[in-house]
Amino acid sequence: MNLDRRPDRFDKVSKELKKHNIKYTRVAAIDGKTLNLEHISGSLISYSDKAFVLAVGLTLMEIFKDALS
Repeated sequence: MNLDRRPDRFDKVSKELKKHNIKYTRVAAIDGKTLNLEHISGSLISYSDKAFVLAVGLTLMEIFKDALS
């Protein structure tokens, strides 16, 4: 799982995985910085924290849907 705006992180991880002969598939992560959460309110966590937590959850849901299909 990797943000499109952070190819540097993917390059670093990809080099390590290749070094250890680990097969992988890059999954584009949903970016919490671009997620619109104005309709979600009344939480104990901040707006930016909600966005990042939700983005990770949504990305994981896409990974699981793909794995099950």
